[in-house]
Amino acid sequence: MSLKVGIDVTAVLNRIPRGIGSYIFELISHMESVNFIKLFKVSRLKYPGRLKRLKGPGYPFFDLNGKAYFMRKFDLFHGTDAYIPNAKFPTVLTVHDVYPLIKHPESRTARKLRRALERKPTAIIVISEFAKKELLKFFPEVEAKTYVVYNGVSEFWERIEARHCLDLKQKFELDKPFFVYAGETEERKNIENLLEALSILNEDVELVMTGGLLKGHQRDLAKKLSVQDRVKELGYVEKYELKCIYNLAVALIFVSLYEGFGLPLLEAMRCGTPVVASDIEVFREIGNDAFVKVNPQSPESIKEGMLKVLQDESLREQLVEKGLKNARKFSWSRTAVETAKVYNLALNYGKS
Repeated sequence: MSLKVGIDVTAVLNRIPRGIGSYIFELISHMESVNFIKLFKVSRLKYPGRLKRLKGPGYPFFDLNGKAYFMRKFDLFHGTDAYIPNAKFPTVLTVHDVYPLIKHPESRTARKLRRALERKPTAIIVISEFAKKELLKFFPEVEAKTYVVYNGVSEFWERIEARHCLDLKQKFELDKPFFVYAGETEERKNIENLLEALSILNEDVELVMTGGLLKGHQRDLAKKLSVQDRVKELGYVEKYELKCIYNLAVALIFVSLYEGFGLPLLEAMRCGTPVVASDIEVFREIGNDAFVKVNPQSPESIKEGMLKVLQDESLREQLVEKGLKNARKFSWSRTAVETAKVYNLALNYGKS
């Protein structure tokens, strides 16, 4: 008998899913291998026209005055993005990080996360040991029902020969050696210190930014530092384009101040791309010794890390080998299996 699970896919309906959207997309894709689970896609959007991009049937619902109206009864609901309904059946909530509670406690995102946790999910999934530790600072009472299930990294990310990327190289005018950044440009991403580091890196290299565009004050800073011509903002690119960009780059540069996981590190590692990243707890947890660690608060330290990778061919080779080995520890198939185990624990909660 199959287990009917309603899974919130709202965050995957962006044009190019990243972050939480990628988590949902990959989880649903790999849940097919867990043969006793039948997933039903649920959207909180009024017109979820992009539900068809995901496998399986979709049952949209609308959250009206805090009450969930479902088109059928599920055995369990999985909230993937800080939402669970008031429901009589078990619920599982994935908490990706608690940064909003730390930095912007009165923000809409923080209120949404608090409300979801106050609805007392039957079980909670966190994506790293660090994320669990941070969650328990705010909600220590949930420790017994909180489980670490690591994100995976898709096999799509792989090493490819440069000759397969010539058209893309020409399209984006990637003529000089470059570091790639993949992600948003919000405060915790530490773009300001990255620009400062670039300004004191006396090498003929560029910074290629994919994902979010620079904000006004960041663009002003780039001009003030005279690095505006060394920064290429590509915005959101297609996945196959990002794979090429990873493969062509000198290294990934990722100097966040705070993360719950850090998927770009593993994507780059799978592509055989060296990684220069913040020496923060969560990156040490998922990246081990497979990246160059820098102090994200220090532009000088960031610059030195970039310089090491640029100048030391032996180091680059070591990072490639270690990165490929490290990335193999993470798979979405394993994430799906471990998530299914949490579903079973939630179903049996309180029965013993």
